[in-house]
Order: sequence, then structure tokens, then C-alpha cells
Amino acid sequence: MEHDDLPALELAFPGPERDRGVAAILNGRKTALTGLLEIYEHAGEAVPRLVVAERFRVVERDDPRSR
Repeated sequence: MEHDDLPALELAFPGPERDRGVAAILNGRKTALTGLLEIYEHAGEAVPRLVVAERFRVVERDDPRSR
């Protein structure tokens, strides 16, 4: 699977917080993610299902595909 075919993962809003999260993923310190049920409910989004070893394309600050 090519990187562009992977679902996008956008951490936080573009800026320093996202930069720190992306750096933590790339250097191996961050290996898992969680989300609050209330956020999905408020946004009217489906709660993601658990998929072991699912892969994502990490969106960096200046990635034009995040706009």
C-alpha cells in the first residue's frame, strides 16, 4: 500500500502541538492513540473500531492535503 492510499491522521491543530506529536510518532515515543467518546458524539462522527496494527499517513503542519 502506498502512503497516499493510507487514511490521514491529523494530530491537534496545525502548529507546535501537531509538530511535537508528529515528532513523537516518527522517533517511536508515540505508538498508540486514544480519543474521547464525547468528542465523537459531539461531532456526530462514528466511533472508530479497534484495528490492531492499522496504519495511517501522518499529516504534518504544512501538508496541503490537510486543508
